[in-house]
Amino acid sequence: MFSFNVKLSSSFLFLLICLCNINVVLCDEECDDDHKCHRDSKCIKVSLGQNNYNLCVCNPGFTGWDCSTPLDYCNKHCRPFQRGISCKHTLCNQGQCINLDSHPYYKCDCGAFYKGDNCEIEDNPCSYERNNPCGHGDCEFIPGVNQINCKCHPGWTTNPNQTNTKYTWNGVEVHMTPACLGTK
Repeated sequence: MFSFNVKLSSSFLFLLICLCNINVVLCDEECDDDHKCHRDSKCIKVSLGQNNYNLCVCNPGFTGWDCSTPLDYCNKHCRPFQRGISCKHTLCNQGQCINLDSHPYYKCDCGAFYKGDNCEIEDNPCSYERNNPCGHGDCEFIPGVNQINCKCHPGWTTNPNQTNTKYTWNGVEVHMTPACLGTK
């Protein structure tokens, strides 16, 4: 009888856990103290025929055959499609991905100008047509500089005496060019 840690695929591990649950393989004996499982994970001896294997059962937030690797769901489950785009931004679109220890194992911090589970919905002053801050003009929001530019529709103009204004959107200061409220 010999014992060693084995690197298992996730599908084999799932099958093994199922076999343990229906008593097809013996899984109730704890490993000896010299096992290689890290992070206070549980080690169980698994008997398959004449062979015994040490199997590490990782605590939430860790993965790997020996449970030594912190689970990084944000980077593991991304597929960058452009050069220079960070994986953390593709999973959460325009937000920042934050790893969690429990399901769904990540959350997105969308910041002030996006919303939705994966920050997929624009949420800035120009996103709401009914509340157009530009009045009779097209509203253009410029992320990064947090500015609204108003482009007046034909026949409408800005008040020449009006200057840029500042207001707060979701806790962030936004600058806006004059609205299109005057006629020619």
